[in-house]
Amino acid sequence: MAVEIPEHIQPDFKEALRCLWVNAYNASAEMCRRAIEASCIHLGAPVKLKVLEDKIDWLEEQRKITPFLRDVAHKIRLGGNRGAHPPEDGPQNSSQSASVALAAVATVSENEPIKTIVKEHADAIIQFTPRVLSSCLCSTETAGQVRFF
Repeated sequence: MAVEIPEHIQPDFKEALRCLWVNAYNASAEMCRRAIEASCIHLGAPVKLKVLEDKIDWLEEQRKITPFLRDVAHKIRLGGNRGAHPPEDGPQNSSQSASVALAAVATVSENEPIKTIVKEHADAIIQFTPRVLSSCLCSTETAGQVRFF
């Protein structure tokens, strides 16, 4: 099944892929977060909402996305936040972090936050992001799309 992403959001997701390919996992997670935010703006989230969390929630409240997509978008948002900011209690052992692996985008709870983005997390974030983007945008204009398989 092809996943379609609007032309103006493609550069962010393509950059996320390039970051993943060079093992820049934090940057990859951040770019996926940026693509989610661009999608929120594209779908009409009010400019007055300055925080991505609020934009995602607004889209679900307006029934522009499902509760499931809201939850996945929040996981991607949190992954991007983890990529952008060092953990307050110092770096986490990669093998510990990897054991939380991101089937984790779908399962990590607030009780066990990911502190360090590793390959497994970035892979899962990359896997989920285009699906969220295409699901969120399926009812919007589709000119100039790229397909990811």
